Amino acid sequence: MKTKSYQIPIAILLITIAFTSCKQEVKTSPIKKNVDEAIFANGSVSQEDEYMLTANTDGYIQKLEIDEGDKVQSGEELVTLNSDASNAQLKEAYDTYQDARQKISSNSPQLLQIQFQIDQAQEELAQNEKNYRRYVVLRRSNAVSPLELENAELQYKNSKNTVSSLKKNYDEMKESLKLNEQQSLSKMQYQQANKNYYSLKADKSGVVLNVYKTRGELVKKGENIAKIGSGNFILKMYVAEEDISKVSLGQHAKIRLNSYPDDIFDAVITKIWPAFDQTEQSFVVEAQFTQRPDQLFYGTQFQADIITGHPENSLAIPTSFLIKGQYVQLENGTQKKIVIGNKNTEWTEVLSGITEKDVIVATKQ
Repeated sequence: MKTKSYQIPIAILLITIAFTSCKQEVKTSPIKKNVDEAIFANGSVSQEDEYMLTANTDGYIQKLEIDEGDKVQSGEELVTLNSDASNAQLKEAYDTYQDARQKISSNSPQLLQIQFQIDQAQEELAQNEKNYRRYVVLRRSNAVSPLELENAELQYKNSKNTVSSLKKNYDEMKESLKLNEQQSLSKMQYQQANKNYYSLKADKSGVVLNVYKTRGELVKKGENIAKIGSGNFILKMYVAEEDISKVSLGQHAKIRLNSYPDDIFDAVITKIWPAFDQTEQSFVVEAQFTQRPDQLFYGTQFQADIITGHPENSLAIPTSFLIKGQYVQLENGTQKKIVIGNKNTEWTEVLSGITEKDVIVATKQ
């Protein structure tokens, strides 16, 4: 009988050998250790004072000279929208106001005209008063008739009424012009404020985190153009509803940043938001670094262990040796179910199932 031979392609053989060589078994035994009681949370790096640069009116972006990572100063103009119509309205309001100011000044044509009429009326009043008093004297000597005296008196009184009426007109015109000046000033100030809507400035000093629009793009009132981060870095984390009652201010947390996977950083809980976050379906907790990396990036994801207790001298194994959350693999290849207590991302407390004499195995790449 002829024996068949099979040839394995060299490439497949090399890949299999390489893959097998990348795996290795790691052995350990439970040890006595203080396993911190902790709850798990995840989140991202944020900043204390984040705010949006939002359009106050519709318009095309005329100026946009910021980019992600740029530092900005409080009050610095960051975005300008096209404001041709606003400029025209402001100029018209300014011209109207200047005209109103001119009309209320001492050289006002309207007031000068009425003042001229008052001056003429006062001259006529003075003449009629003089004439009336002369007729009074003449009547005593019967040099003029009663009718002539009455006519002189009537002319005098009419002149007085004319002067009084013209002065009243002057005051009313002055008041009207003053009101017109105030109204035109208000309109100019309104147009000035409206023009400011087209210029967006930084509320606080900080760093540009995101830019959502480009120059020339049309934006609507209320749309976000950029996001600015200001203040210290904070750790914004999400805690499950069943765990939030265990969290309190001042507790310590161990932080693993995705940008520093091999390092653990210390932080302390500084704020617990009072309301449940429906979007994240979690409670929000804030912490601040007590020890932080030299370089930190906004939005970096992390995992955290919030320390809620410190049991001492517990039997513990590395958490990475757990299988399906409640099993370990013994040295002989069998899986053993264990009862666990406190657990964090590094260590798991073993209440029963194995002892310090047992050797457990984990496969690592």
